[in-house]
Formats: sequence, structure tokens, C-alpha cells
Amino acid sequence: RGAMPVFGLGTGGPDDEPGVIAQAVRAGYRLVDTAELYANEHLVARGLALSGVHREGVFLVSKTGQWCPGWYPTSRGTLARGVCLDGFEETVAAVRASLVRLEVAYLDLFLLHWPMGRGGRQQPLAHELLSAVPAEQHMTLDLADGAHATARVEAWRALLHLRGQGVLRAVGVCNFSERQLEQLRAATGELPDVLQLEMHPLLQRPQLLAYCERHGILVQAYGNFHEAVTSHPAIRGLAALAPKLGKLVPEPTGIISMRWALQSGAAILPRSRKPTYIAANLQVFWPGFRELLTPERMKELSALDANTSLYGAHHLFVEDRVA
Repeated sequence: RGAMPVFGLGTGGPDDEPGVIAQAVRAGYRLVDTAELYANEHLVARGLALSGVHREGVFLVSKTGQWCPGWYPTSRGTLARGVCLDGFEETVAAVRASLVRLEVAYLDLFLLHWPMGRGGRQQPLAHELLSAVPAEQHMTLDLADGAHATARVEAWRALLHLRGQGVLRAVGVCNFSERQLEQLRAATGELPDVLQLEMHPLLQRPQLLAYCERHGILVQAYGNFHEAVTSHPAIRGLAALAPKLGKLVPEPTGIISMRWALQSGAAILPRSRKPTYIAANLQVFWPGFRELLTPERMKELSALDANTSLYGAHHLFVEDRVA
């Protein structure tokens, strides 16, 4: 279905600037990732138009999923909101709405954003952090409700249907577990083309990566610029060994982490809104980084795996608690 670039531009919100997106594409980024949830698809469309690069020259990715009606407690004692999927018809409508906002006739890849479903049961939630939240939102999702699995399968059927129509060239999911992937295969006989997930030296996911490799699922990694990763002494120590990049990147710790992901078999999605870093991130392909991350150093980095999500979703994605 066409080759997916291993390096792309991640976007994340309505503050993304079309001019920066255009600069990234002109600089050589050939994949741009967006989502319905980010409320920036129209900005991505404007950036692609400004770039002057033909539509066929950019691998365009979007996702469906909106904020769930309830909250969930995280392992850090905070509260977070999940992203919920809808049924077949709603997913078809969401894809078509993304096509309109992005001003394109097809998408190279479309993903289901999170593995939860909007129809899941809600339960009352009492938490001190909800004091500033309207009372009707004092709810939590029942993660054990089988409605989540039903929503996943129906949304997945919708993507397969649209791929068959040629509207989507490839289809995939984000943040799914091996068990949830097997649910999709059991229901439809099809596994995703791509799995996008949090993956960095502090959360390495070796079993899930091995599963994807066995089944031909491409992996896209996000999270390599999280502060907990870039500030880790082992990453900083390796970054100090790359002084030739000093004029481009004061501390190329994020590039070290991205290079680790590439050498672990994943594609990468750095997000930056600064033109200097847009250019500097391309240095991940600099031969010096390949030489820096020798097999011995890759083995040393494997010891950093804490198997912990840095985005407050540990029990959802790592402990696999969504039905």
C-alpha cells in the first residue's frame, strides 16, 4: 500500500503553525501526523498548501477519537481524560470529516486513537481534583465494560470498509495491547497495518514489538522527547559524546532517544514548533549517531526500561486494563 516514511512530523494542537509545518515538509519531512482530537487538521492542510510539495509527496496520517465523557485516576494520583471511539457509522462520518478538513481525497494512513468506547458504563467519581469541574463531569469510565471492545471492533470495521473503497490506503490503531489487537483479528480476520504507541528507552515494549514484527505490523513510536527521557543521565551521557552537533542542538538528547527507537525497529514522530529544531531533528540520520549507538550501547540502554508510561496512562496501555 505504499511505503510509510520512518520519520515524520508530529503535531498536537490548535497552536500548531502552518508556516512551521510547511517548513518541515520543505526541509524533508515526508510524513505529517494529525488527529481529529488535535483540532488542527485545517492548519495541517494550510501548511501542506504553503509547502509547495505535491499531495502525493506527503504521507498524511490522521486519527479518530474524541474526549470520553468521564475521567480516570492515574498511577500518579492525578486525573486524566481518555479518548473514546464511536460505532461504525460515526467512524465513517469522522473519517469523511477529516478528509474535508484536510482538503484531500484520501489519507495514506488512518488510526483509531485510543482503545476505549464512548458507550462504556460510567460511575460516580469523587476526587479533590474535580473541584473546578462541573458536577455533571464527576464521572469515571468503567474500564471493565465490554462496550469498549464492541466499539473497537465496530470502529475497526469502518476503517476496513473505507480502505476497501480506496478512501484510506492503510489503517491502524494507537495505544492498543496485543490482546486488543487479537480481538480485532478474531472479529474481522484483519490486523492493523500500523501500531502507534508510546515507546522510548524508559518504556521499550519488547514483547509487543516482537508481536508486531511476527505479524508484519509497522510500529510508530512517540514520547522520545519527554523530559523524563531527555534528562536521564544515561541519555545525557551519550549526548555529550556527540559534540559536532553542538551548533545545531545544544543537547541532542532527544535525537539519541529517537535514534534508539529507529535502531529498535520503529518509525518516529518528533513534534517541534521551533524552526531550528525542525531542521536539527533530521540529524537523527547523521552517520555519527549510527556509530554512537553501537550494539554494546544499545544493550546498555535496554537496561533503562522501567516499563512505565510517562503520559498518565500506565494502567490503560501497559497494564492493559481496558476490556
